[in-house]
Amino acid sequence: MKNSKKILIGVAVIVGLLLILPFFVPMQTYMHRAEALASEKLGVPVAISSANLFLLTSPRVALNNIVVGKHKELKVEKLVVIPTINSLFSANKTLDLNISKPAINKAALDIVSALSAKKSNDSQPTSVRVRHVTIDEMQLVWPDAKYPIMNAEATLTEAY
Repeated sequence: MKNSKKILIGVAVIVGLLLILPFFVPMQTYMHRAEALASEKLGVPVAISSANLFLLTSPRVALNNIVVGKHKELKVEKLVVIPTINSLFSANKTLDLNISKPAINKAALDIVSALSAKKSNDSQPTSVRVRHVTIDEMQLVWPDAKYPIMNAEATLTEAY
């Protein structure tokens, strides 16, 4: 009886720490670094309104109200980055991405074409692999056409 009580108290303390610990992580600092890195890689301004860290049910980071481009060419209400548990402490990370309510303007195609034309200075391959992407309520904002709201899901595999 005493051992089960100690185990129960220990589990409650661990769960409590996992719930409270994310509030002590300075997400604002990481958010500004993510904005700077994304702006550098994309070549256009990137702004992130807020970020949250969650440890339960699985570790993940949620970025809220992301705006890409000088004229808001891309807006994303929420981007959730979920690393796989087995890649958390390895050099190569594997991620799942959940994107909620992206609004893509026609001018965003200019950003994509500039990215594809830009040659990478990095000679090393990336250590991050995206495994699965889910997009909910994507809206294409074209001035001369009206498109329905779309959902998409993609599972990416390694090319051999």
